[in-house]
Amino acid sequence: MTTLRSLGRDVQMKTDDNGVNRLHKKPNAQGLVEFALVAPVLLLVMFGIVDFGWMVFNYSQLNNGLRESVRYGSVNGFNNTQMTNCPGIRDAVLNTAGFAHLGNGSSTVHIWYDDGVPVEGPTSTTAFNNTILGTDSPKPPSVVAWCDSTWTIQYNTLGSTFAPPAGDPRADPAFGVSLLNNDRIVVDIQTDVPFLTPFIQAIAPSGLGMQMRSARTIYPQGV
Repeated sequence: MTTLRSLGRDVQMKTDDNGVNRLHKKPNAQGLVEFALVAPVLLLVMFGIVDFGWMVFNYSQLNNGLRESVRYGSVNGFNNTQMTNCPGIRDAVLNTAGFAHLGNGSSTVHIWYDDGVPVEGPTSTTAFNNTILGTDSPKPPSVVAWCDSTWTIQYNTLGSTFAPPAGDPRADPAFGVSLLNNDRIVVDIQTDVPFLTPFIQAIAPSGLGMQMRSARTIYPQGV
C-alpha cells in the first residue's frame, strides 16, 4: 500500500488480488457540509412544487364550485323555490370545494341578485358585507335581493335604494320588488387557502387569498 498526497489530501493506493492499483480516499466531512448547504434550497423547491399543485387543485375546485352554485341558483327546480334557496346555492360551493376552507359563514360566500347591471363593489370582505349584505344604505341601485347572514333571501327597498331602469315593472310601487326574467344571480367567493406543507406555512401563515365571482341570467317567470 502506498500513500500519496493529492490536492492536500491523503490518498491511499492499494493493490488488489489481481495486481491492479486502486485509489482509496480517506473519508471526510466535505459531503455532509455540501449537503447541509444544498438541502434547504432543495427542500424549498420540493415543497414549492407540492404547494403549487395544491393551490392549482383548490383554484380548480373553487371554480367548479362557483359554476355549480350559479347553475343551481339559475333554475327553479320542481318546487319553484330552488332559485331563491340560499342554503342550497351555498352548499353547491361548499360540497364541491371542501378543501378550500370556505367554512359555513357568509364572510366567504356571498350571493345576491341584480337587474343585469353588474355591481362594482369593494373587494374586501368587510366592506363588501356592509355594502351588499349589511346595513349600509343606500345599497347599489341594481341590487334586487341578497342572501343575508342567516341564508335567508332579503329584497331591496324600492325608491330609497333599488332603482329599476325605465320600463321595468318594478318601478311601479304597486308591483313590488321581486325577481324577474333577465335578472342575474351572482355568487362571489373570498377565502384564504392555507398552504399544505409546514415549510411554506411558516413563510406565509395566512395562505393564499383567492376571490372569484360568477353570474348567470335567471328566468323565474319561464322562457
